[in-house]
Amino acid sequence: MNINDDIYIWVTEVLDDIFGLKIFDGCIFDGDYGFGVNDVREFTGTLHLLYGIEKVEIYGSVSLMHVSRRGVLWLFDGGELPIPPFLITTNKKINNIKQSSVSLILTQESQEIFARNVDGLYPVISENFMGILYNSNNENFLIWFDEGNGGDFNSKRLIFSEWDVEVGIASVK
Repeated sequence: MNINDDIYIWVTEVLDDIFGLKIFDGCIFDGDYGFGVNDVREFTGTLHLLYGIEKVEIYGSVSLMHVSRRGVLWLFDGGELPIPPFLITTNKKINNIKQSSVSLILTQESQEIFARNVDGLYPVISENFMGILYNSNNENFLIWFDEGNGGDFNSKRLIFSEWDVEVGIASVK
């Protein structure tokens, strides 16, 4: 799935509310702070929030900030945010939130990544969906989103989206 033209940020934590702005932390799907390859660091307009089985459209602003000893965070202006985790995106076509435990046939490189980070969450993409892969002690859980073009799958090749490294083949348990 092409993730280069829209914002995709998996929000894991809403930290503070300062002067009416929310600060949140999360994971990015690209190497460009979640804003795609358009070389932008802020966006104002229609945003889509996906969580649980809900999809909400809001008007708001998302911008990037860096906090010493904390790293990259985002500022949000536009009202209330749902309880994390949730996806914030500008892709109005994205929907079909699904989740399942998955079995993985890992590449050598992804075995090394999982050996270094026993517990972690990883933004992933496949040919027709994007998602978050939770890995904990070799137990894997996938939350995925698509554009209505094949969210169910038997086995799919997954890529760590931020690094463009193949994870391996995933199968729904």
